[in-house]
Amino acid sequence: MTFTQKLNKTIFAIALIALCDFCIADSMGDLSAKSDLAGDEYNRVAEVEQYGEDNEVYISQTGDNVEAHVYQDGEDNEVSISQEGKNNRADVYQDGEDHVAHLSQSGENHIADVAQYGEDNLLELTQSGNSNTATISQDGTNNHASIEQTGANNIADVDQQGRNNKVEINQLGDNGNAGVKQYGNNMKAYIDQGI
Repeated sequence: MTFTQKLNKTIFAIALIALCDFCIADSMGDLSAKSDLAGDEYNRVAEVEQYGEDNEVYISQTGDNVEAHVYQDGEDNEVSISQEGKNNRADVYQDGEDHVAHLSQSGENHIADVAQYGEDNLLELTQSGNSNTATISQDGTNNHASIEQTGANNIADVDQQGRNNKVEINQLGDNGNAGVKQYGNNMKAYIDQGI
């Protein structure tokens, strides 16, 4: 397939609503696509790059100075990002099959950095309050990370490699710092801070 044919197929297969409060990118078939939604008066940026089949991205931005960057390579991956408030950023990288990442940011100055490799990994992240940071890396199969950050200046760092691992972190106060590394299979970790 020539570059022009791929580009035409991409234009046909990708549905993007530019400069809006809700944007959807859906890749179908053997294609690659890159799209930028940026430059409105609220300084909202949504960038999506997808390769593979049946990958989906849902981005809702109603805040000011918010950024969402998504890269997916594989099949049947899904990302949903909701951004409210100010100065929030979410970066999601998914490589493999059947990954799901749900991110919600409200408040101000949050950072979310997510990478998932392998198959069937799940991330659920909620950030509210101010200046919370979450870094998540999952490599393997059927790993699950659930993080809730409220308050201010909380840090969560998760690194999972293997199969069937689970992490739950709840940071409900200020200045919490939680780090979890799971290298292996069938591990569970539960952390509550500020409760």
